[in-house]
Amino acid sequence: MKSDSLNLKKIISILIKYKYLYLFFILISLALSYLYLLFENKYLTYQFSLKSPQIDQIMILNMLNKNILELNSGVKLDYFKKAKNAISSIDTFRAEALANASRDKNENKITTPLEEKIFIDEKYIIKTYYAILKSRTTHEEVKEYLITNFPDINAQEIQNIKVVSINMLQAGEENFEGSNNIIVQVSHRSSKEFLKLFSDYLFFISNRHMIKELYKIIEVVKNSYELSLNSEIKDTDLINIEIYNNYSNYIDTKVLLLEEQIGIARSINLENPLELDQNNIKFSFSTLEELLKSTDTYLLGYKILENKLNIIKKRKNIELFLPEYRINKNYINALKNDQKINQFYAFLDNYNINLNSEISKTYRFMSIEDNSSFSLHERDKNIIYPLFIIISLVASLLISFLREIFLSEE
Repeated sequence: MKSDSLNLKKIISILIKYKYLYLFFILISLALSYLYLLFENKYLTYQFSLKSPQIDQIMILNMLNKNILELNSGVKLDYFKKAKNAISSIDTFRAEALANASRDKNENKITTPLEEKIFIDEKYIIKTYYAILKSRTTHEEVKEYLITNFPDINAQEIQNIKVVSINMLQAGEENFEGSNNIIVQVSHRSSKEFLKLFSDYLFFISNRHMIKELYKIIEVVKNSYELSLNSEIKDTDLINIEIYNNYSNYIDTKVLLLEEQIGIARSINLENPLELDQNNIKFSFSTLEELLKSTDTYLLGYKILENKLNIIKKRKNIELFLPEYRINKNYINALKNDQKINQFYAFLDNYNINLNSEISKTYRFMSIEDNSSFSLHERDKNIIYPLFIIISLVASLLISFLREIFLSEE
């Protein structure tokens, strides 16, 4: 017990002996902590949120999808169907011409109703924005754009801006507020103006990249529609060639038949039609086609047959006798003058959904929330000062006790 009392007195005497050392270390620690706080790397952060597409943006998105779906569905065959249905049942040669080039396979395609197909939905928009905003390439592109277009700003200050974090909140997460889907935080040492400028153009350029992604889809659909259009023109041309050739063959056969029947009528010197009832002659035909062929028989007399032959030979414009051919010609002209793609691009231009408009005016499928905020990040002095004092006290106590040990050994 007496030994413990002596040790305690010894410790107290050492503490009193080196009190000025301890005070010196405390003062040094306060000075160092002050300098640390003075020169520490403080930085500002700016946080903004992108909210999911709103009602007006969803309406534009729906119109965009509708246009894409219409183009993706290909060329309509309305004109061709009219031509096919307009064929006279009497002109069997024309029916055969179209039957040989039938497009029933196109009409039998099983198609999904348009309302069940969505190319670009809200989920796609949000995830694409998120991926673009998170890309380091996008961040560097923004810096390059600012350095090029804002020469008055020190380039190094722009390079010092950092994207701290990009987070995407989903339904069910703690901080999810229903509309703030993407949270972006950027930092700079001191300038709020730089942070705001960088954040604005980060959004503008990300939005431009969003439009580029959309145009990849649009370009595929456009090329597909043009291919369908050109294919339809080519197919309809082939059908018309067949209609024309079949009719020409029909006329050639008709001319040969008339010349043959005229020769027979002249050989029996039959100028005018033979009166069948008076000669007790009767005919029966198993098919309508046989009846039609019999209408140019020598029994009509060579006078009528020669008149018919002369009329046929004087025909110059065969198209006048082919209504289906003319309908298909009109259809081809309509396809060549098709305006769907032009109308689609006019719609895109009308809403600045293009890559040629001014970067800050390009259409935005997401928008910035009104909850943007700045904050200054620095060390808490209530922690730094006590921490430095504790370190100085420990160091000074260690020095004083070690010195006493060395002195006692000597």
